[in-house]
Amino acid sequence: MKEKKQPEFDAGYGLAVGLMLGVAIGVCLDNIGVWMPIGLLFGLAIDYSLKRKKNDKNKTQNNKDELD
Repeated sequence: MKEKKQPEFDAGYGLAVGLMLGVAIGVCLDNIGVWMPIGLLFGLAIDYSLKRKKNDKNKTQNNKDELD
């Protein structure tokens, strides 16, 4: 039986969440022009951290494979 291949990293998840939060806060505070870019920045930070975490996990797995 074949193993399912996990999809490659998709940068849209964090960006979408950050934008959603920024717009929601902006609507609540009646200042969407400020909070939308702040939400995008948070989204980019989320994407960066997820990508880095995945790369670190892959490096660790590759190092274990080399030792075996």
